[in-house]
Amino acid sequence: MGAFKSLTSQDIIVSPLVVHGASTTQAITFLVGNNTSYGSAIDISNTSPWPSSSLVYNSIKQLYYSNTLPNDPQPYIVIDNQGNVVEGSQTANVNSRYDNYLQSGLYPVKNFPTGENDEISVGIIPQSLFGDYIKPGSVTISSVGSATFGYNDDAQGNIIDFNTGEYIGNVIYTHGIIIITDQDVVKNFGYGVRNVGIIPTRTVYETQYKCTIRPDEFNYSQNPTLLTGKQLINPIISPGVIVNTSGDMIDFVTGSAFSPYITSVGLYNTNNELLAVAKLSQPIPTSRTVDMNIVINMDK
Repeated sequence: MGAFKSLTSQDIIVSPLVVHGASTTQAITFLVGNNTSYGSAIDISNTSPWPSSSLVYNSIKQLYYSNTLPNDPQPYIVIDNQGNVVEGSQTANVNSRYDNYLQSGLYPVKNFPTGENDEISVGIIPQSLFGDYIKPGSVTISSVGSATFGYNDDAQGNIIDFNTGEYIGNVIYTHGIIIITDQDVVKNFGYGVRNVGIIPTRTVYETQYKCTIRPDEFNYSQNPTLLTGKQLINPIISPGVIVNTSGDMIDFVTGSAFSPYITSVGLYNTNNELLAVAKLSQPIPTSRTVDMNIVINMDK
C-alpha cells in the first residue's frame, strides 16, 4: 500500500528526435570578402559589427578551404569527410597542418579564389533561424524585390545556379554560412540584403518515464467517497462542508476482489514537489496478479 514510488535510472530513457521545421525565408545581409592586405585602400569595411573584407576572406579561407589549396586546374576538387580527394588533382594540399571544418558524410566541391583582389560573398544566417543545422537541399537564394537570379544547394554542401546547374559556392549547414566563390557570380551578385530560404532542423529530446505498479502496490484508493463512519463538520478547514475524519472504508473496498482504478500519475522531485501530471484517457484498474507499466512521454 502506498501512493508514492521512486523511479530508478533504468525507468527513465531520454531519446533524441530530429524535427524539421516549416520552410522560412529571411532577408540576410551578405558580407564582402577580399584577398587584400588588412587596412589597404581596397579593404572594404563591412557593416558594424562585422569585420573588414580582408578579415572575412582570411577567416573563411582558414576555416573551410585551406586544406584544399592550391586549387586544381579543373578548377576544383572534391574531398570526402576524411579530407581525401575523390575527384580532381591528387596534388591538392589536403594533408596540410590546417584543421578545416568538414561536414560529415558530404562531398562538397571546394574551389576558393586565391588571386590578388579576388572576392567572395558571405551570408551568415542567425542560429535562432536554423536551429541545430539547415536541412540539406532546402537552401534558396534570390534578390530582394524581384527574382533576377536564383540559386539553391544540392544537399551536398554546394550552391548551384538554378538555370545552369554550375557550382558557385558552398553552404555550411551546421554553421548557417553561405559562401559565394565564383568570381563572375560574385561580381553580378553584388552585396547587401538577399532573400534566403531554409528549412530549420532542431533536436527535440523526448524523456520516457516507465512507472511500474506491482500486484502488491497502489492497492488503496484516494477517492473520498469510499470513506464511511461518523460525519463531522470541520469549521476550520471548510466551514459548512461535511467531511470524514475517521479513515474507515466501505466494506466492499476492504475485500480481496477490490481493485482501485488509476486515473492520473504525478511526477514529483526529491522535495516531494509536484512537477507534472499525466492524465490517462480512461481509468485503468490495477492488477492483483501481474505487473502493470504506465509509460509517460515528455518532450522538451
